[in-house]
Amino acid sequence: IYSRHNHMNDSVSIFFVKTELEALATEMIAGGSGSSTANLLVYSGPTPPYLINPDVFDSIVGFSYKKSKGFLNEKRSIYNNLRMLETELDRLKIRPKKIYIHLPRLSTSKTNYAINYLIQKFPKSVVRVRLIPHGVVSSSLIKISPAKRLKLLRRQFHFSNIFLPALKYYPPKRDLIGGLDEIVDRVYTFQGISTPYPASKVVALSGLRNYIQGTRKARTERSAIIIGQPLLDNGLISEKNHAIVTQQIRDWLTANSFQTVYYSKHPRATNRLDFFRNEYELLQQDGAVEIALCEFQPTVVISCFSTALATAKVLFGEQIQAISFGLMLSQSDKKDGLLTFFNDLNIEIR
Repeated sequence: IYSRHNHMNDSVSIFFVKTELEALATEMIAGGSGSSTANLLVYSGPTPPYLINPDVFDSIVGFSYKKSKGFLNEKRSIYNNLRMLETELDRLKIRPKKIYIHLPRLSTSKTNYAINYLIQKFPKSVVRVRLIPHGVVSSSLIKISPAKRLKLLRRQFHFSNIFLPALKYYPPKRDLIGGLDEIVDRVYTFQGISTPYPASKVVALSGLRNYIQGTRKARTERSAIIIGQPLLDNGLISEKNHAIVTQQIRDWLTANSFQTVYYSKHPRATNRLDFFRNEYELLQQDGAVEIALCEFQPTVVISCFSTALATAKVLFGEQIQAISFGLMLSQSDKKDGLLTFFNDLNIEIR
């Protein structure tokens, strides 16, 4: 448990995250509209997620789910995590009138139990759910199929309820993500990403660069990041076209006077680094590309058809230039769809 503050507050936002992108979206919310509430970050995994400014959170708590056989053991693990969350709220002396639970979707298999748990433990509080983005593609309405509804009902009426009555699942009623349910009062999305939910609920997240500039991680250099892909290794580009695209990228960077150029190696890349040149600075990174984007805050992001181009655009909007070099020279069978997708996000094609 990490904590920096201890104060009274009449509302609290609890953010459940698993991925770096979810954590980044959460920080944008907590550092913006969530600044009027107490903010608790709850992460799943062995280590805390990357954060630009941890100070926007009053507390950071890690949930652990021990891998053990048997449904009851799994439910006990969920229950113990929720008890820890309740203890943390007590320790922070938070007696909220309103509780905002932030989830990537209403139908999560574990963190969903927090909804009914907190409703029971804080009967005088108004509990609402807010959905945080967990991807960079436009979402569509996912209907609850009969098979899926049966699965959700099994979670709701599980035999473990006899032994752990405080643990009750809250199944979505109208769509699998949950944006149509009445308990959901807000659906966050990244800028440029469409959503099927009512406009009155939707809030687009933007202004990430301005947010970073107000933190200790702010940078002023004018830099570029090239996002590598294992295209040669996977037969997605010919040697000839690879050489052409590599030179095109180099010429464009020179013409636009970029002296600092970083290269982000793909996790599955071998010793062959697509589009790499010795004058580029090879980044030593272990985490997701979102971390590099926030750490270096480049002026431009370059790749062939990496999803990092879309990630950069939805995170930074018009405050970043994203360019696809060589898409139409590649041998990807998805390039026509990618062309449409990139155009929708205002990603340049060269």
